[in-house]
Amino acid sequence: MDLSLQGYRVWLDTQRLEGGDLWSNAIEGEIDHTEIVLALLSHGSYVSEICRGEQLRALRKGKCVIPLLVQNDCEIPIYLESS
Repeated sequence: MDLSLQGYRVWLDTQRLEGGDLWSNAIEGEIDHTEIVLALLSHGSYVSEICRGEQLRALRKGKCVIPLLVQNDCEIPIYLESS
């Protein structure tokens, strides 16, 4: 389902960041100004310190974090186990 077609504002860092952008500031700002964060869980996101940092920031800021398993048999960070 395309969430943007359903009327939701969707932001994905690989689609909106451009060369020269301060990507960490941009990502932090988007997390801070949203209500819901979809955490796409894969082998890559599990080992990525950046992905983990984004997930933890969202939780710390009180956002609704919805983990979505996008690869079978990948590990889930412990702080998302009960989400």
